[in-house]
Amino acid sequence: MLVVALAIATTASHVAAQSHSDGALAVQTPQSVAGHSLEETEKLVSDENRTVRLRAAKSLAAFGQEAGPVLRRALDHDDAAVRYTVAVGLGRVGGEALIEAQSDLHAMMSQDSSEAMRMASAFALCRIPQADAKHMAESLDVLVKKIQTPSRAVACSAAELLGMLGRDATSAAKSIEEVAKNNRPGSSGDYHIGGAAQKALRQIQAEAR
Repeated sequence: MLVVALAIATTASHVAAQSHSDGALAVQTPQSVAGHSLEETEKLVSDENRTVRLRAAKSLAAFGQEAGPVLRRALDHDDAAVRYTVAVGLGRVGGEALIEAQSDLHAMMSQDSSEAMRMASAFALCRIPQADAKHMAESLDVLVKKIQTPSRAVACSAAELLGMLGRDATSAAKSIEEVAKNNRPGSSGDYHIGGAAQKALRQIQAEAR
């Protein structure tokens, strides 16, 4: 389950939208995505076919903030991979639904049985505009600790989420740089992790300028 959930991170970063300065997706709400309306897509998230529901979960964020309430409702889905995807999506679209989900996300970040879900919740919490400094630091620290793990799947997923945070992850840049250094090609580390860390650094530095 964890491997499937982590694999979705790659797709989550390719949602067709630009970012506002507050981290929310800047999109004109489309009437349909992949041939389905928002209402139809929400129904498909509960489909018995796992491939169908995961595709639907990944499509939700493309509807922008209008999908916020749908994404929030899906946070308690039985499928950990769906929960992961909608948590990342909720962080991407932002808005009132994200703010209203703070308490649920904090609980998931600390208590969810899925390691991937704990990371996704941390990412979403980091996207809340003007978040409390203490809570922001706690959420960011979850991702920093995960990028420092020797597990390639976990570390690379954490690196992607940190890169998606852009300048909101600036305070973690030194830690990410250390991971990149310790996992550079020719070292005793994992060059896949090193490459993911380098990519995250480039994304963070590009937005920080």
